[in-house]
Amino acid sequence: MRFRALFLAVALSLAAGSAGAEIPHETLEQIAQIRVEMAELRHLNKTEKLSNQELNQRTEALKKKEKALWETYRREPRDNIQNARTAIEGLAKARLSLL
Repeated sequence: MRFRALFLAVALSLAAGSAGAEIPHETLEQIAQIRVEMAELRHLNKTEKLSNQELNQRTEALKKKEKALWETYRREPRDNIQNARTAIEGLAKARLSLL
């Protein structure tokens, strides 16, 4: 099962490199990591290990980081943005499946 998830992560990582050709793979990886961190925060909040206030503060900080990463590429063609978003979703899902 772990091998399958690892294979999926590698495959999606390779696909992300070509899917967001105009947006660097490193940026896609950073945004995917932010999405994973937000999912972890939501989980901690649901299990009452993180207060709503702390959840909101940390989520806002992560959203600001993500917005700053996207800012450079906001003028990219719509297709490039959509491909990048698809790649990010795949990377984040692959990482979450390993947790």
